[in-house]
Amino acid sequence: VAGDISYAKKNDGDFDEFDLLLGADAFWSWRGLSLYAEYFWGHITYTAGAPKQSFHEQGFNAQAGYLLPIPGRLYRRFEVTTRFEAVAPNQTVPITGPGDPTQARAAYVVGLNYFHRGHNLKLQLNYTHNQQLDTIDASGRLATYHNDSVVLQLTWKLE
Repeated sequence: VAGDISYAKKNDGDFDEFDLLLGADAFWSWRGLSLYAEYFWGHITYTAGAPKQSFHEQGFNAQAGYLLPIPGRLYRRFEVTTRFEAVAPNQTVPITGPGDPTQARAAYVVGLNYFHRGHNLKLQLNYTHNQQLDTIDASGRLATYHNDSVVLQLTWKLE
């Protein structure tokens, strides 16, 4: 279990921005099963005269994995995973169109990992279904789009 707090002041010329960010996460594992969850909350404010409105943002993710008990040399080398994540950035301004950085969104991920040498050499295959939670832009147009992905990644950690 962990938590974090950060506070930053940014001078943007004619106005200042203040960022208060809070986060908490937890991890648990037992006999090949692992669970992880994280929550993030932010409060962004501006001084008088700023062309932006103050806002809150938040995000969440949860994931689960299971190391398959395949006998022999493959014992606990394959892991099946699933993950859900959602983020709602600045919700005080309407989005300008599909893919706007302030568009609230969610992702559903399933994957298979192969650990050849633990995390030092691993192969990961993931399918991600992305969903836009803000579906209408400022002009009243549909702001959803297809951007699902399949990612194959090889990680080799040099020591």
